Amino acid sequence: MPENYSSAAARHWNESGFLFSAGDEHWQEAAYLAGYAAECALKALVDIGSVTGRKFGHDLTALSDPGLEMAVLFNPHLRRLQYDVSATVSSGLPAWSETHRYDKTGEKNTVEYQEIILKATGIARVVLVNLALDGSLDEIPL
Repeated sequence: MPENYSSAAARHWNESGFLFSAGDEHWQEAAYLAGYAAECALKALVDIGSVTGRKFGHDLTALSDPGLEMAVLFNPHLRRLQYDVSATVSSGLPAWSETHRYDKTGEKNTVEYQEIILKATGIARVVLVNLALDGSLDEIPL
């Protein structure tokens, strides 16, 4: 069964928001899921561009830079969409890693968790909303 990155992105985005609103004792897990929301959203985008998102692993920088470039190269209609995610990824999301699931509780301070959550969910929102508006997704999978 092929991966459904847009559905996974929406699910992680939703659950991250739920944990974020539950209070700062849940922000570590909210940040972890938010990073996956961004990753899955970017993989959904590069998949639409006929590039396999899986090949990028969990590397958000590679997904947002060469991944988007290749997606647009193979699917030029993506060029007209507004995917301003590279600056967001390079300015803060390298702090996110799938290996954070092994971090000691409270490893980062609350400001670092908040920054990851806000930037990662921002990426997921931009990508999913634009894909839905473009007709590449039937609806925003929320």
